[in-house]
Amino acid sequence: MENRVDTAILTKLYEQAGPMMAATEVAEHLGITPLQVAELRKNFGVISVWSGTEWLFPLFQFSGGTVSPLMRKVLFALRNVNPWSAIDHLLANDTAFGGASLLDLVNCEDEPSVDRILRQINRDGFS
Repeated sequence: MENRVDTAILTKLYEQAGPMMAATEVAEHLGITPLQVAELRKNFGVISVWSGTEWLFPLFQFSGGTVSPLMRKVLFALRNVNPWSAIDHLLANDTAFGGASLLDLVNCEDEPSVDRILRQINRDGFS
C-alpha cells in the first residue's frame, strides 16, 4: 500500500512539474555541452530526477535560456533534499504569500520572500 501512495504522489508531482527535458535538450537550451549539464546537476545548479533510464530536468527552472541566480540560490539551498521534495517545495502554494509558490516568488524575483521560505525549509530562523 505504501508504494502505491508513493507512486501516486510522484505521479502527481510529475504532472505538476510540467514538461521535462533530457540532458541533451537542456544542453541545447542553455547552449552548453551535455557534460556541463551533468556538472550543473552534480553541483546543484539544476534540479533533476532519475526516470529509471535518464536524468530529466523540469523546464520550469529555466528562464530566458538560463537558470536565474535566484533559482540557483534556491536549488543550492535545497541540495540536501530529495529532488522530488525540492520540486514539491517549489510548486506548493503558500498561504503566507497569498497562495504564491516558491517558484512564483522566484519568477517574480522576490528575493526577501524567497529567503524567508528558505529559512523555514532549513529551519534557520523564524519567518
